Amino acid sequence: KMADQPTLVPVNNTGEPFDPIVAVNKLLRYCNLHFSCLSLADCTPTMFVNIVQRMYRCFLVGLVQNPRTLEEHAQNCQCAIDYLSWEIVGLNLDHISGSAIARGDPVVISHLIEILSGLYDDLVADTESTLSSWHDTDPFAASDLGSASSAPTPAPA
Repeated sequence: KMADQPTLVPVNNTGEPFDPIVAVNKLLRYCNLHFSCLSLADCTPTMFVNIVQRMYRCFLVGLVQNPRTLEEHAQNCQCAIDYLSWEIVGLNLDHISGSAIARGDPVVISHLIEILSGLYDDLVADTESTLSSWHDTDPFAASDLGSASSAPTPAPA
């Protein structure tokens, strides 16, 4: 019976159901893009191109400058998707196309947001790990400078 089948809901790393609007707004803040989305309809190909370029500090090759047509927007978004697929995740992302994003397909938009959100979580985890290991080896870290109790006592005047 279909009614007995569980509904599969993507879950984020906190165990909460994945909310693409919360996730995309987190990405926009992280990338310092002054825009927010209230619904998936607010997500544009240009927004995704900007997120990818800012997250990875790259310039995507093959972008149409000042895109005007649906096809130009789709091409630009496909450049971002291809970059993620080939350079970042190393997986086939054929289920996500620039044309579907440009058309506003909410399922495909959600999939792209979910991938970008996972990549964001990986970037943050890598940054925290790097900072932690840097602190552990930093000769100038506060813990290596000695405590106030071990500081020399000034001579009485």
